[in-house]
Amino acid sequence: MKLSFPLFSQLSFQRFFLLFSLLIFFPVITYAGCPDWPSSEVNKQLKELRHEIKHHDDLYYNKHAPEITDSEYDDLKSQLKFMENCYPNLAQPLKPVEDSEGKINHRAFMGSLDKAKDEKDIQRFLKKAGKSPILVQPKIDGVAAELVYQEGKLVSASTRGTGDRGRDILRAVQLMPSIPKSIPDQYPEVVLHGELFARMDIGVDYSGYSSARHYVAGQLAKSEPDVLALVNVNYFPWLWVNSPFKSDNAVLNALYSIGFDLPTIYTMSAKSLKDVKKIRHDFYRNRSNEPFLMDGIVLKLDDLTLRNTMGWSSNHPNWAIAWKFVAGSTISQVTGIRFNIGRTGQITPVLTISPAKIRGEVIQQISLGSIKQLKKKNVAVGDRITVILKGDATPVFGKVINRPKHRIHPDLPDVSQYDGYTCLKWSEACDEQFLARLKWFIKQLAVPIIDEPLLRTLIANGSLRSFDQIVALKADVLVRAGLGKDQAIQVVNALYSIHKKSFKAQLLALSIPGVGKKRAGKISLKYKNWGNIKRLDKRDVLKFEMYLELSEIRQIIAVLRREKVE
Repeated sequence: MKLSFPLFSQLSFQRFFLLFSLLIFFPVITYAGCPDWPSSEVNKQLKELRHEIKHHDDLYYNKHAPEITDSEYDDLKSQLKFMENCYPNLAQPLKPVEDSEGKINHRAFMGSLDKAKDEKDIQRFLKKAGKSPILVQPKIDGVAAELVYQEGKLVSASTRGTGDRGRDILRAVQLMPSIPKSIPDQYPEVVLHGELFARMDIGVDYSGYSSARHYVAGQLAKSEPDVLALVNVNYFPWLWVNSPFKSDNAVLNALYSIGFDLPTIYTMSAKSLKDVKKIRHDFYRNRSNEPFLMDGIVLKLDDLTLRNTMGWSSNHPNWAIAWKFVAGSTISQVTGIRFNIGRTGQITPVLTISPAKIRGEVIQQISLGSIKQLKKKNVAVGDRITVILKGDATPVFGKVINRPKHRIHPDLPDVSQYDGYTCLKWSEACDEQFLARLKWFIKQLAVPIIDEPLLRTLIANGSLRSFDQIVALKADVLVRAGLGKDQAIQVVNALYSIHKKSFKAQLLALSIPGVGKKRAGKISLKYKNWGNIKRLDKRDVLKFEMYLELSEIRQIIAVLRREKVE
């Protein structure tokens, strides 16, 4: 038996001519976060955040397998700080991370850099520096390490660890050809703090790791070093501890002479905020051409005497500051999940998230594409997720980084209840799909002026509940919808363009699966206009199906009832 088009398309004609009937109602579900939480909820959120930060600290320091980027980790810390500022009576210090393998005591404390939030922080740093020269270097995204040379020989290498002590990585560093194993012995002891990084300019495949930095961390964590992999690792020293010089410029020259040339190549001088912004912009623009992964710039005083005077605050030196590039990803919390129903019946889960700012754009919702993706990613309300700005423009879901104990799964809609043949007439359940169909209909017919807010108003006040009604809209109806008289006349004139279109073109603009040019032509030839179609009863529908050579009615009904066809 040969049918003229697929069974599902045949089924569409019954649905189409039965006054555009709806199948089954399914509501849009939305969960919303509460801005004014009770203390029990605040305690729960703070506990989960602290647990999450501790988890990522353990991954970074002890397991050497971080799952998130530095900027995403900073976001977690910022969220915790924000909540503790909101509820200071519930704040508590984070316990310092213990490196379970850190056995090497550092010659000098390895702290972290204070981070500028914006230009104002940089301006304040420059003001504090006064007339002292400022040096600017790339902030390399690598693994911080201390190297110690005694009498010209490399005798110790260790990770930053807790700052006071780190893990012994001397064996691995000795296998890195780019790092000198011996230097001129004119200095009794040389202690360097710097960054071990993966070379980005030699075509190495880092696809097995979340970033080039994680590649380095992974190599250092191996009990048996991979000689070939370590060939790709280099070192950028950013501090000579207790150097015998008076300026960092002199340090750079000395480093160059003993085999560390990168700091000399990648250090710039700046006198003003304008200089700093230009250097930062140039580094950002050329970052893909550099041999290392970098996530910002570092400003530091050139005068080492003044550095000693300014000293340290907590874990940060007062004589240096980092200004990161605007991150391409961030962390946010899922506060709600709703389901959008599109023109074709496609149901799209949309995550509502706590406002997240990426590259100046505030993001509050993300599409997950399909219910299948929602299930696959296992996302629920309360989860913390990474948000990525794709192509500097489109926010997309990254991954779930924390699933709290009290997360809430939404009730999933039945995807079988909406398709390309449903909601050709308004009902409460069809509100969303019908609106989407209307917008598409107007777009296909190139009708100007009419926008979504107007359509929503007309639907809400009952003036627009079927496609034939849009063709017949009058100025007084539009005025009642809130338009001025002149504007209403403009809309009526715009709608007149629909009248100029053939009934066949109007049918095609509905975009019903299976109703192409040929069948739209047959329908328009037989029924002429919307009114004639609306007056059809069930017997007329069946006759019309016969007219279109759809003689297998039993088979159509079987498909509708999900029955087996014998």
